This record gives sequence, structure tokens and C-alpha cells, in this order.
Amino acid sequence: MHPFIESRRIVDIAYDGKSLLPGDYLGKQLGKERERSKRLMLLGFVAFFFGGIYAEWVKRKEK
Repeated sequence: MHPFIESRRIVDIAYDGKSLLPGDYLGKQLGKERERSKRLMLLGFVAFFFGGIYAEWVKRKEK
């Protein structure tokens, strides 16, 4: 799984003209995805930042 290249789709299939999903389901899912993407972006930034600092430290230590 690649957390930064993930795409999920929710399909609402109507049966006899009625939606099978609760009325506010799609809105709630979109809100959850927005919050999740913010957390993943922060986690990715912190990981790359500390990874860069560690790589620089290793490079300087080898000299």
C-alpha cells in the first residue's frame, strides 16, 4: 500500500430509484478523507524532514 498514492471511490447504486446508502454517508466519508489526508501529509513531512537530517548526519559522520 502506498499511503500517498491512494485513491478510493464510493459508488452509490440506486435500487428502485432509492439510494442504498444513508443520506449523509457520502458527505461524512469525504470529511473523513480530508482529515485523513491532512494527517498523512503531516506525517510524511515529518518523516522526510527527520530522514533528511539523519542522512546529513550519517554523511558528515563518515568524513
